[in-house]
Amino acid sequence: MIILLILFAIIIALSDYLLKFSVYRYWTRRNIKQLPPTFLVGNFGKLALQQLSLSELIRKLYNDTKNEALIGVYMFYQPTLQINDVKIAKNILQTDFKHFEDRGPNVDVERDPLAGNLFMLSGDAWKNMRSDLTPSFTPGKLKVMFPTILQTANKLLEHIDSISHESSIEIRDMSARFVTDIIASVSFGIEVNSIENPNHIFRVMGRKAIDSNLMNGIRIFLNALAPKLNEYIKVNFVNKESSDFMIDVVRKTVEYRDKNNEERKDFLQLLLQMRDASRNVENGKEMSINEMAAQAAIIYFAGFETTSTTMAFCLYELAKNKEIQRKVQLEIDQLLVDEHNEVTFDTLAKLTYLEKCFDETLRKYPPVPMLNRLCTESYTIPELKITIQKGETVYIPVSGFHHDPKFYPNPNEFIPERFDNIDEMKNVPYYPFGEGPRNCIGLRLGKLNAKVGLAFLLSKYNFEFNEKTPAELKPDPKVVNLIPLNGIHLKIIKR
Repeated sequence: MIILLILFAIIIALSDYLLKFSVYRYWTRRNIKQLPPTFLVGNFGKLALQQLSLSELIRKLYNDTKNEALIGVYMFYQPTLQINDVKIAKNILQTDFKHFEDRGPNVDVERDPLAGNLFMLSGDAWKNMRSDLTPSFTPGKLKVMFPTILQTANKLLEHIDSISHESSIEIRDMSARFVTDIIASVSFGIEVNSIENPNHIFRVMGRKAIDSNLMNGIRIFLNALAPKLNEYIKVNFVNKESSDFMIDVVRKTVEYRDKNNEERKDFLQLLLQMRDASRNVENGKEMSINEMAAQAAIIYFAGFETTSTTMAFCLYELAKNKEIQRKVQLEIDQLLVDEHNEVTFDTLAKLTYLEKCFDETLRKYPPVPMLNRLCTESYTIPELKITIQKGETVYIPVSGFHHDPKFYPNPNEFIPERFDNIDEMKNVPYYPFGEGPRNCIGLRLGKLNAKVGLAFLLSKYNFEFNEKTPAELKPDPKVVNLIPLNGIHLKIIKR
């Protein structure tokens, strides 16, 4: 036993030596300033110990180093550059995007079928898929989806009516069920009605995949933000049970539509059109069920989490800032008077103050705290004469930028008027949906879902704090996305 302990101690000591003098001197050898790392965890120890959420950690790393244009850090044992200079960040995301086209290495779709989604694909596979999927999210296509969104919003109001007498309602769960029902319909072509039936199998499997727990946090972190690290660890993007379920749903829906020659104006129909088009291309590879499931699943996972959580954060801020809530409600009331109580896709655009509230929510609570990129073609930063080599990774500290008083005075305050001048906003970093060619393809759908949901709720109800509502929200340290710890509890009062 003593010999085993001695051997274990020797292995730890050797590992520490190798990390310190090999991996953890990477940026020093490259003559780039770096933060001092800690054994095994690099500069992400507070995340590993769940002392800070990823959003809080990225903000801290940014605040500690923002006088440097860039700084070398270690995401556990993966060397990564944190880009603190706004101009350099913009060049990486937009102007010089061709040098940073990917988020990580090629994914292993044989081992992990749902990892073959647009978010995680690389190279030509990503370019082709992005080009093929973009038509699904044009204003014209969103208009076609709009009746489904309205129908779901009305069901939400009916449900709220039946529970509004309760002293406290968990707003994030309510928003999540609303968004789940919309995305299940427009992406998978199935009716779920989790608003009334939260235990529907689709909702249950979706929650298993993305609920706030440590394992799901590790899955998302490794696959979305540290894919190079995951080349060695090989943790699947989604747990096998949820992955098999999503693939089976798509398979059965596709088989039914093929057999009955049925068409719907939804996202899955576009995937079927892509499959049929690939059949007609000489030597073309037909789009598989797994590939279709991967695209439908990422629309669900990404859209569900970011939209529902942002809706909840927005309602929290409106409950906290009653004068802002009242101003939003007056705008909604006026729209309903002008349009004879009818909300259409086009008239929704008149709710400009509501949109500013949503944008400010995304500024204060960015769903993804950092944007990671893989250097695909060596890139010299002109201002610094530093070359980022092919294969190295960088990230943009979104939560740091969004809370820097240099860009956003009084960053912890909720001030929708920041977005009064769109031209001025072009000069400050604002990246809630990413930026450049790899921005979120479904951002228009996400904003549309949220605006409809918020407009319908605020037209009928006031939202207030209660005994369960904290004065300040604490983020959940177990997950990558910015999610409130213990949910958001508010009182809903009929107007």
